[in-house]
Amino acid sequence: MKVWFLLLAFCISSVCVFDKAPAIALASDVSNTAKPTPTYSKWGLLAVQEAKKRYPNSLVIDYKHVGRKDLSLTESQETFKLWMRNTNHEFGLYVYIVFNKTNQKLSGITFKETNR
Repeated sequence: MKVWFLLLAFCISSVCVFDKAPAIALASDVSNTAKPTPTYSKWGLLAVQEAKKRYPNSLVIDYKHVGRKDLSLTESQETFKLWMRNTNHEFGLYVYIVFNKTNQKLSGITFKETNR
């Protein structure tokens, strides 16, 4: 019984020693696949914050970046669709954020409710 236990311990330790290289390689591959922060994340956070201010009795239950559109040589618009819920109903809320492309300063925010 003691010999069997020692043999089992040896086999387990051998697997651990010889199997570390692939595990280390796999771990390094995983860390290199981290996604960069999207360029719209700053504006998405602002969209959620402003929606919470405008609709204080509602919860933001979903969020989607619709896209960016250039309005002129100096201004762009980020569009987000939020799904909101309050005690009475759920509704969609488009948030349009216009900003200066050069200095990243906010030019304006508009909201549009939708039932879808």
